Amino acid sequence: MDKKFKPYIGIVLPDGTTEWIPQGVFLLVKPIASVGVGQIPQVRIECQDKMYGWGTIDNTLNIASGANIATTIQLVLDGVESKFIFDDCDYIVPYDLNYNSGTERKQIVKDLANCITWDIIVTGK
Repeated sequence: MDKKFKPYIGIVLPDGTTEWIPQGVFLLVKPIASVGVGQIPQVRIECQDKMYGWGTIDNTLNIASGANIATTIQLVLDGVESKFIFDDCDYIVPYDLNYNSGTERKQIVKDLANCITWDIIVTGK
């Protein structure tokens, strides 16, 4: 199914206006309409995050330690529909990452994004 769903959250501001904040784009998987006797019609939808449509890589991919993370994500998503805005950054891949053919692009992007999170390890007293 090629239908897309884009939910928003509305926040009512002190001046009475509403600020609408997009929550992403989701692919409609399975709409289910139901209506019981004497009930209000309802529609339930099942959606997937749009990144599930990114597919898999066709060949092995070896990302060397020291590669720029933003540039690498752009290369992984080359030719894939996404609305990422890539700012220049100084974050680099801290260790080699290797992926086999058939690895999902979303997993590679998640792994690269996780490289820029910090882990704090406390040892001793």
